[in-house]
Amino acid sequence: MLLLARLIAVLILVIGIIDIISPQIMKKILVFWKEGKRLYAAGVIRLLFAVVFLLVASQARAAGAIVFFGILFLVGGILSFTMKQEKQLAMIAWFEGKSDNILRLWAGLVILIGAVLLFSI
Repeated sequence: MLLLARLIAVLILVIGIIDIISPQIMKKILVFWKEGKRLYAAGVIRLLFAVVFLLVASQARAAGAIVFFGILFLVGGILSFTMKQEKQLAMIAWFEGKSDNILRLWAGLVILIGAVLLFSI
């Protein structure tokens, strides 16, 4: 399970690096998640990430950090199913309208989160 948690952390880190290099890729990813029932799939993914992180927290170097992010993923997953789809789509559209520099700042935060997760596990 630790290996899976590390792979998730690496995935988050790589997504951040790709997005900082090309914010247009981030916009394409956002468009992908807007179609059909994909928002619910994103919720399931968040819930799975939450379960993995919460299960490995006791074995992690920085259990508190892993629990914190596990809870954030859990809340995000729950919100994916409880928040109206129109509201979620509006939030994605708002984010899509941001400048490349703002998207790069966001990608920097994603990189930071991925790095913290990776070094905390």
